[in-house]
Amino acid sequence: MPPFKDLTGSLFGRLTVVRRAENDPSNKVCWECLCDCGNITAVRGDSLVGKRTASCGCLHKERVAQATTTHGRCGSPEYIIWGGMIQRCTNPNSEYYADYGGRGITVCEDWLKFENFYRDMGDRPSKDHSIDRSDNNGNYCKDNCRWRTNKEQQNNRGNNRLLEFNGTTKTVAGWSESVGIKYDTLYSRLRLGWSIEEALTTLPGAVRAMSLHQGEPLHGSN
Repeated sequence: MPPFKDLTGSLFGRLTVVRRAENDPSNKVCWECLCDCGNITAVRGDSLVGKRTASCGCLHKERVAQATTTHGRCGSPEYIIWGGMIQRCTNPNSEYYADYGGRGITVCEDWLKFENFYRDMGDRPSKDHSIDRSDNNGNYCKDNCRWRTNKEQQNNRGNNRLLEFNGTTKTVAGWSESVGIKYDTLYSRLRLGWSIEEALTTLPGAVRAMSLHQGEPLHGSN
């Protein structure tokens, strides 16, 4: 058998040669290697030296995954949010389609590709943030979208009203924070015809004085 070079300790790509291994069926010299991913594999010496093998196989799998999903972010919060945006604007079977695609809200052509959406929006700042349109009648595009928290979105809702009480004007969300009554509770009271004073001063669970302001129209403006 011709002499061979001892490769113990040598590094080839992701593989570090640990020790000599048994020859392969064709009697070629093989080496036991530790891959960066943690796997142990036996590789022919000529494949290592010739740079034909650089991992236990994990490198090939990663390259295949990158080829099929170039952005590598499938399953990320941003990808899930992007997919939901596409669905509600383009899929008539989506439960939210009527409020979006059904009333003419679209996704700009550039954002039909996730990489472009992620380029413009970046990472979601926190789990409390979701995508929000500054103009609720506008489309999904870079100039009209931001990451916002639920509280920030409430202040941006198209159906949010400006309410004046005791000389101060705030949105429903703003008053909700000030008086300690949930936004949904305040908004429901106003829709049911409660006066601004009743809605803001009646504590949750208290009985409304039905004789007061009966039928009084809702004050405030959009």
